[in-house]
Amino acid sequence: MMMLDSMDGLLVLDILMFAEKRSAPVHTESSQDRKESTCRQPARILVVDDEQAVARFISELLEMQGYKTETVADGEDALELFKQCPERFDLIITDQAMPRLSGYELAEKVLEIREDMPVILCTGYSEQVDENTAKKAGIREFMLKPLDTRSLLAYVRELL
Repeated sequence: MMMLDSMDGLLVLDILMFAEKRSAPVHTESSQDRKESTCRQPARILVVDDEQAVARFISELLEMQGYKTETVADGEDALELFKQCPERFDLIITDQAMPRLSGYELAEKVLEIREDMPVILCTGYSEQVDENTAKKAGIREFMLKPLDTRSLLAYVRELL
């Protein structure tokens, strides 16, 4: 399992290795699955985080899974990009604590424009927003940092 955390501008990546028991058979991709996956366009994900190393890590993780990403380091800039073409993105992953416009505020404004936009809000700690507050505002998933990459990828698949 990989955990992603950033502290004082430093990126900390903990990799925990452990053995897994597999009780279910491994799914093998059929030719029909391959045909369907090649016909679909990759999902477009907007990653918003003022810590460049975190944004880059999330973006690269998603791109390795076949998604297209754009990264923005500021909530206001992300909102302006979104307003230019609200259908451009299929999902937004945003940090909570950012200058000018928080992730929660960004999500509120995005959802006013496009209420079906799935948003994942990530935070290390926030007195302003918790999971219940986020969900009531229409934010689909709330994740605490350090981010568990398996959970993040599972949420992304579920929301798309």
